[in-house]
Amino acid sequence: MPAPSVDSDRSSVSGRSSTSRASRGNRRNAKKPVLIQPVADPVEECKTPFIPSMLSAGLSQLGRTADGLKPAYLTLTLSGTDLANAEPLATFQHLQSLHLRDNRLVEIRTLGTLKNLTYVDVSGNKLTQVLDLRLGPDGSGPTNLRSADFSRNCLDMLRDLSAFSRLTHLSVASNRLERLGSGLLHLGMLKVLDLRSNRLVSCRGLEGLRCLRELRLDDNYLTSLELIKGLDTLHVLTVSYNRLRHLAGVGSLSALRTLDVSFNLLGRLEELVVVRGAPLLGTLDVRGNPLDKAMSLRLHVVHVLPQVIMLDGVAVDSKEKVLAANMHGADAEGLRLIRRKYFPNGELADGGGAIPPLAAGLVASQAEEEFAADGSERSTLLRLDAWAASIRPESLLASGGNLVMLADQLSSVCASPKAASSGAEGAGRSSLQASTSSRAGRNSQGSQAAAAAAGTDLQPQLQRARVCWRWVVTHVTPMARLENTWDVEAPLFGRPPQAAAVEHLLLSDRPPSPPPGPTPPPGGGPAIRRSPTRSSSTARSPSPATTARPLATAPPTTPPNWGTWAERVARLFTLLCRACELDAVTIPGYWKHAALAPGERVHAHNHCWAGVKVNGRWRLVDPTAAALAGGHCPFYIPPEAFIYSYWPLEAAWQLLPEPLSQEVWWALPYASLAFFAEGCQLGDARLEAVNLLPAAREGGVLPAFQLNMAAPKMKGVQLHHRLYETSTGELVAEWPPKDPGVPAYAFQQVIAGKRGLIEVRFGADRHQARRHQLWSSLPRPGEYQLEVVRQQELPGGGMRLALEGLPVPGLKLRVVDEQLLLRVKVVLPPIAPHDIEEDGILHSPAVLRTPLPYASAFFSECGCQMVTPVPYHPLEADRLEPFNVVVPGASRVGLMADGLEQPIELPPVDEESGTFATSLQVPRAPSCTLMAYVHNPELSSCAWVPLLQIKILPQSQHIVYIPTPIELPDVDPNDPYAYHARDIFKTLDKDLGDMVSRREILTAFRRNRQHADILKCPPRINQHDGTYEKFIDVFLQIDTSKTGRFSFNELAAYMDILPSGMYESTEEDEEYDSGAEGGEEEGEEDGGEQGAAEEGA
Repeated sequence: MPAPSVDSDRSSVSGRSSTSRASRGNRRNAKKPVLIQPVADPVEECKTPFIPSMLSAGLSQLGRTADGLKPAYLTLTLSGTDLANAEPLATFQHLQSLHLRDNRLVEIRTLGTLKNLTYVDVSGNKLTQVLDLRLGPDGSGPTNLRSADFSRNCLDMLRDLSAFSRLTHLSVASNRLERLGSGLLHLGMLKVLDLRSNRLVSCRGLEGLRCLRELRLDDNYLTSLELIKGLDTLHVLTVSYNRLRHLAGVGSLSALRTLDVSFNLLGRLEELVVVRGAPLLGTLDVRGNPLDKAMSLRLHVVHVLPQVIMLDGVAVDSKEKVLAANMHGADAEGLRLIRRKYFPNGELADGGGAIPPLAAGLVASQAEEEFAADGSERSTLLRLDAWAASIRPESLLASGGNLVMLADQLSSVCASPKAASSGAEGAGRSSLQASTSSRAGRNSQGSQAAAAAAGTDLQPQLQRARVCWRWVVTHVTPMARLENTWDVEAPLFGRPPQAAAVEHLLLSDRPPSPPPGPTPPPGGGPAIRRSPTRSSSTARSPSPATTARPLATAPPTTPPNWGTWAERVARLFTLLCRACELDAVTIPGYWKHAALAPGERVHAHNHCWAGVKVNGRWRLVDPTAAALAGGHCPFYIPPEAFIYSYWPLEAAWQLLPEPLSQEVWWALPYASLAFFAEGCQLGDARLEAVNLLPAAREGGVLPAFQLNMAAPKMKGVQLHHRLYETSTGELVAEWPPKDPGVPAYAFQQVIAGKRGLIEVRFGADRHQARRHQLWSSLPRPGEYQLEVVRQQELPGGGMRLALEGLPVPGLKLRVVDEQLLLRVKVVLPPIAPHDIEEDGILHSPAVLRTPLPYASAFFSECGCQMVTPVPYHPLEADRLEPFNVVVPGASRVGLMADGLEQPIELPPVDEESGTFATSLQVPRAPSCTLMAYVHNPELSSCAWVPLLQIKILPQSQHIVYIPTPIELPDVDPNDPYAYHARDIFKTLDKDLGDMVSRREILTAFRRNRQHADILKCPPRINQHDGTYEKFIDVFLQIDTSKTGRFSFNELAAYMDILPSGMYESTEEDEEYDSGAEGGEEEGEEDGGEQGAAEEGA
């Protein structure tokens, strides 16, 4: 087996040299993996017999007692003896520091009498309790203890340590603790805690340590750190040698400066993104994790966590920061400007004297090879696919083969160039000119003619790239799992040792040269033979194009980290292509796969695919996605379709004239590669991954979501769409609906006629697609996922089963193939309140779900369309609605409902297209049915066929304006008879517009209920108790013009107020007035006489 060497793609996707982890190994203090084993019982060692005189010999640090009155020894050190208890130490009352390491202490309760203790070290003993000291009845004892070391004992639990609340340092490492309990909750001043080498499975019990600065949890059984997310003062956290698969909870540690998560189970770079929440993090160690095998991990970590200055024990230098930024597209704008200025045609035609930058030569393929192929090309590709599938990976071991020999074997059945150029340089220059001419605007036929004029054939390079792609896809498919694509441990060909040996053999950069003679065929596999068009020297030397412009660095000689499963698959494909004299490169970036919900994002790249150069033009291929699809994936995908699922770290690899930013890319809807390969096309440029609908108001109708797209019509293929509630996964709407009849909550129709037909191109394929309109009714506010799938019934018509109890022919099973095409997220905000401050009306909070029509099978199969009313518009009884229906092949169209003896027919507008249109009054019925009179081939006659069944809602309250000329007297507001109406109108006219609306009058009623009494309206208006209808009646009586607003003259007329000159007195009024005046005069005379008489008396 050849000696392994470093991966050539570890540098950068751009081909620039970079500092990899392997090249910096001489400066890295690598940790050696240590197996996590249960803590064993300490081995009994010979101890020195304890004698009391040892205590006097261990005294040190002469100082003064705590009261400062007399001298005393403050420190006692005793280690390596068989001292079993602490009773002999009770006489040293002035001790402040006690060192009793590596003895045989089993209890230290007597130390409770040493009230001046501040430091205790009893590590390496046989204690089973922490600080189990005998305190006085009043709680007196060494409560001022600041530091305690109980490591390497036999502790299996932590007692309540609330009596030692002044502790700042505590070590219980190398014990048998399985849980912490509540023993540490009252240590509010604790700053350093050492829990290494225990058996902890949870961090519960640490959440109350708000002053903790340093926490060491190495060598435990921890699987989560979420419970320590509240320790916002933590500076140092070490959790190496645990079982962590994620770092949830670490992101909230804003003061964290050092983090050690080495030798855990972290398998994705995405797990490190949460550490972005620690802006002060300077030291990070991630060695020994599965993600350590990812390609260019160090540069990716430097980009994701730019605040880190010490990574895996090696300082991050400025060169690495620049390389990491450029790897993730920081220099994309600069390269784009250079390309536009110096390379306007995308290539550098200077005779091969200079090497252009990577972005300068990235000319996207337009499937010129497929356009130029003759009719036999399809059979040739099938033959190549069968040949690639027949070569088993294990045959390389049996024959002593290698990567180059495999490439020779694969390309042996490919076409050879029909014409040879005068030299390698001339061939490269001619191919370059051919691609440049096509780039300038010529079609594919012109490109083919240019290539033929250059003396080259387009098929050999395409066939070699295709056979390499098919071999990789076919033989890694059995191990393809979506959850394993970013796993560094998942094997490519299987778990047996033989499969692992094949993987190691093929992924080695520079295998030994094959023997010059033909290789004997291995047992059970096809014969390995060399290509007649390549010599052994050619197989061992790079192609002229690669020599002129290398796309990858030279293969290193040290064993590399080959990366995740997707990275290894892409790398294997590129190595095979290079061995077949094709330029190829791996491209890391972001991938929107089927398991990623719309609107959900990842913060670190999660995929790797490849680019291969065929006839001077680049093709983007993803062998991983093809393997996940079982090999059913096209070899050519246009960049315009590829960008919907893939976003490379380097913007140049988008192969688009104007690359998309990452923010714009995340906003794109999820459209799978099968969506474009099947000839589909998005019909609305405003469609996004997350679509926000307008909020419905109380008492209204919830909106329906509309999606427009184009899809070809094929026999046995149907377009289905389903609406799921995101939180519960409940299916709330689907088309076709399972339950017939109305109301339906999903609807689908095509745009009939020539307007609905468009041509969709996918490479060399052309599809005649029809525009589809898809509606989904939302049941309530919330978040939903809309999926569009392609369902195809497999040939054979299904299977029939004869079951007992079922009539003949029994049960028929349909076998269908379903493929996800499109998925978006729909968000409906909460219901907006209708009762705002100025309304004054209490509306019903109930809302109505939009009823959609139910379409018959004839409506869908014949391509019918209901233009108006639009499907999401609810029909109300007695309203006049325009109906416009397109039914190809129908002679008559009518509307039928309960209570109608005959259908109400729609007159034809355009007989050629089958358009029928008129305006009809919606009947009073629960539903109505649109019917068409068409020829029925089964009955050999014409008959009425149902098209759509539409739900009819009861008529909502509305005002119909009927203009009626009414003459009103002109009342002067200053007229003394109109002063009361003038005051009321001024109060009602809030905006001083000389007109009063319904809203203004309701606002005035709220402020002054007397106005409602004067106008004979209810003082409080509610929509449910009949007071609103009374208010409407009064308002319509005042609003004689029926414009929704009334003037002062209309209010005066309602209050029976006329101008002063229009009042006329009658004869009875005159008699009454004259009688009243005469009576007053007589009264005065009588009163005068009476007064005179009284005066005389």
